[in-house]
Amino acid sequence: MTLEDILEPVSNAILAEATRLLPSTLARSILPIIPGLTSIAEAELLLLGVYAEPNNQGWSPNEVRKSLYQLFSPHGLGRVADLGNISNLLSADEQTKALEYIAEYCAREKKILVVFSPNQNHTLPLYIGLNNSHKDLGITIIDSSIDMGTMLGDKPTPQYISSILENAADTPKFISVIGIQSYLTNPMNVDLSSKMYLELLRLGELRADLKAAEPIIRDANLVSFDMTAIRYADNPECIAAGPNGLYAEEACLLARYAGFADKVDLFAVFGDFLPSSQNISTQLAAQLLWHFLDGFANRKHEYPLTNSKKLEKYIVKLGRDDEELVFYKSKKTDRWWMEIDSTKNNSSLVSCRYEDYQEACQQDIPYRWLFYYKKWN
Repeated sequence: MTLEDILEPVSNAILAEATRLLPSTLARSILPIIPGLTSIAEAELLLLGVYAEPNNQGWSPNEVRKSLYQLFSPHGLGRVADLGNISNLLSADEQTKALEYIAEYCAREKKILVVFSPNQNHTLPLYIGLNNSHKDLGITIIDSSIDMGTMLGDKPTPQYISSILENAADTPKFISVIGIQSYLTNPMNVDLSSKMYLELLRLGELRADLKAAEPIIRDANLVSFDMTAIRYADNPECIAAGPNGLYAEEACLLARYAGFADKVDLFAVFGDFLPSSQNISTQLAAQLLWHFLDGFANRKHEYPLTNSKKLEKYIVKLGRDDEELVFYKSKKTDRWWMEIDSTKNNSSLVSCRYEDYQEACQQDIPYRWLFYYKKWN
């Protein structure tokens, strides 16, 4: 398999339209990849679209692409190339294999991959491809429910999370689902998530303190964003959008967190849209991608955290048999991490916030510290 076998380049019509847009738009700064003519060697970040099933006339990666191209380029954005789309001549199985291949290829070549697709089950092949090249993989999923394959009414829900967790010896080091709505989530899946140590952040908790999502996203290599997590009023063409959910501005901030997070190598936006003359959801998908690009343009490149000169170390004694918690703060960004000993991984750094350090200073063990200590010991 080669990229030429599975990709459909950006159409001539879109490229022609791009030449009529202002020089400061993304259309004029993104390099379209044409097999045999252009190279991705110098690109830092690659875009990829995926078609819907043949019977779905609402979603088109090209509509998202056209909306994205019209936006002005974030300041300081590096070289971005557009791979085009997975060929619509491929079968569903071939499409899945193609996504796995591209994810592995990008990880191997150290390229950031940004995907827009109608089907969040595509998270699984993207995870498999990334996992083939990554150690201690982390995944953050933004969704209104936990996709473990249970029945919601008469409609089966996706089950890619169950597939990811099937291999107990190779499960992600970090896996989290944020934005879930309790009335849309089967309690059995919540119980199973607890047993499997999936970190959950409910919509109410997220809305009360959106910054709580930042350290969770910071520990991810793959961020999977299902647009059903965004409320219908801001996302009217999205087929499964409900009355409650994230506001558009909140969703965009989460996308920016993902772009700013040094470890995130793959960002995927999923949304299945109805045809519309307004294309509000299509525009929102493009704006989520833009906010990721904006975060990416402002990365501080702090990973790996091996340079002690860039970190300040804080030790908090708990007064229980001389126990102590170790925290680190970046001198560059003021971001925080905490050290957790593990019988499996020696010690690991877990992203946290200043509030976690303050909690430890009050002689309370932070929730994330306790959660991952239990998971790894």
